[in-house]
Amino acid sequence: MRLARVRAWVLLTAGLALTFSLLGHVTVARAAGNPGPVDVSQNCSGQNAEVEEATATPGFIYQVWIGCGGIGYARSTDAGASYSAAVEMPGSGGAWDPAIAVGPTGIVYVAYMLSSGGYDYPVVSASFDQGAYSNGDLNAVVQKSTDGGRTFGPITPIGPNYPINGGYSAPVLVDPAGRVDALYWGHQTDPNTYALSPGYEYFTSSSDGGTTWPASPQQLYPSDGSIALPTWWIDGDLAIDSGGTLYATWDTQTSNGDIGYLSYSSDGGATWSTPVRVTPDTDSAMHNVQVAGGAPGTAYVAWQTSAPSQGYATYLQTFSTTTGLAGTPRWCPPPTATPRSGPAIPSAWPPCPATRSL
Repeated sequence: MRLARVRAWVLLTAGLALTFSLLGHVTVARAAGNPGPVDVSQNCSGQNAEVEEATATPGFIYQVWIGCGGIGYARSTDAGASYSAAVEMPGSGGAWDPAIAVGPTGIVYVAYMLSSGGYDYPVVSASFDQGAYSNGDLNAVVQKSTDGGRTFGPITPIGPNYPINGGYSAPVLVDPAGRVDALYWGHQTDPNTYALSPGYEYFTSSSDGGTTWPASPQQLYPSDGSIALPTWWIDGDLAIDSGGTLYATWDTQTSNGDIGYLSYSSDGGATWSTPVRVTPDTDSAMHNVQVAGGAPGTAYVAWQTSAPSQGYATYLQTFSTTTGLAGTPRWCPPPTATPRSGPAIPSAWPPCPATRSL
């Protein structure tokens, strides 16, 4: 099926939902007494298609569609008078054919199709709090292939308390000795209500190729701040340089703003250095901080951050375990972008190389 840019309208009359498409965004009619449609996908750029809807009492209306980079989702708690900001369903990048239903106890189910390894398969996500994303059943797991990716072994949790580990966004790497290291973003989860607490980064490693993992992963510097519950961007990265030093990056949300950090370990993850702040701006914009290892004792840290009018910008800086961050971050813009500005950030940056490679 060829995707087209569509505007999907939902008209609510006498308990019926009527859907049709026009060019633009996912737009729904407001409840009676509130004239004019509301654009529920306005904070998601790109194409939108195939809107689906479900309702529940009292006054809950749920919309899902192909959009927001995967499957877009928004809900109304006031019978359609207003909608929450649209988000991408976790793990739905590249998905299609969404469907949504609400069970008799208020559990919201969203299903969609994904492709992987040459196969198409359905995925079902469930929300136990009317789709608010403050509760959930999240788990960081790993699968291993010993035949070049043709087949994979069983799903193995990398953290404790499975199946309510609270973990996701878990980059992994294999060091020269064959040890498997992972850094996952974990939320403590109430076993009865599935309520999530603010998250932190956890480091863990497996010495037997990912078959078994420690019962107590290492929590990295919770005193520097937590990861807020509404935060659903990819958070945290793990890298190793040619000398075996590990590097971890992440960002936190505190009253002082959104801050990105880097920490390193020279003993295989047994201990970690005091985190270095790598994002100089002082604001609440997100910082998706990533890292790549270089020569012994050297790493390249990059972060992507947003500005209301310019969109996203990427910055790059070199880090040394002996001298720290080197120089001023370089701005790596798309060809027509305007640099961000603000407290503690220069108004312009030397451009990255023409290849814009990290």
